[in-house]
Amino acid sequence: LPKAPTPMTAALTKLSYSVAPAATVYFYTNEEWRGIEKRAREYDAKLDGLYKEYEERTTQAEKERQRQKSFRDRAADAVTGGSASRKESVKLMTKEDFERMHRDEIPGEMRSCNEVVQMAKKMAEKNGINIYSLLGKKKEIAQSGNSTEQYMDDLEEYVGSRGAYTPIVKFTEIQLNNPALEGIEVIDTPGLNDPVQSRSRETEKSLMQCDAVFLLSYCGQFLGAEDIEFISHTLPY
Repeated sequence: LPKAPTPMTAALTKLSYSVAPAATVYFYTNEEWRGIEKRAREYDAKLDGLYKEYEERTTQAEKERQRQKSFRDRAADAVTGGSASRKESVKLMTKEDFERMHRDEIPGEMRSCNEVVQMAKKMAEKNGINIYSLLGKKKEIAQSGNSTEQYMDDLEEYVGSRGAYTPIVKFTEIQLNNPALEGIEVIDTPGLNDPVQSRSRETEKSLMQCDAVFLLSYCGQFLGAEDIEFISHTLPY
């Protein structure tokens, strides 16, 4: 499967067997995408508020610093008979630099939804795609002839980390001509800590239908509290 660097591009994927490789890509519904855009706007509002607070704090601190400096300069002038006209000012960080340093102060779901929306906008502009015309729909991808390479390239546009349609994909069903898949279905998920809630719900629904679940855990802290919580309260008995 194509690797994804972040949960924002790691959509749930269902794998099954087929003599002729094919795939079905499911896009977010209009309602789900509106929810993602709403969280993205909340991110922007939260960032604006944090940056405004930073500006006010910095400006106030600078005023106090200048007041103290002016007092010291006047005192020095009284001793030396000079004239103090030296002025300095602090330079505010740009909003972009501030965001890089403080984005972790904003809830994860807001951050992730903002990244998804920004990614979708860039992909749409770059490739001339109207993402709203695709919401709530699905895309069928089939292998043409024996060109497995072309099939994988086509699929990469929907599930790859740089795919033109990846940001708006909710989950994908992929059929491969791999004998190891005969008689079974494998579901690869981004996990339940996916900040995009609609995908987490899709993962939970899939877990309820599975016969076996393989849980990957960090080797440095095997089966930590979060893993135990997952096994105890999420997996079906």
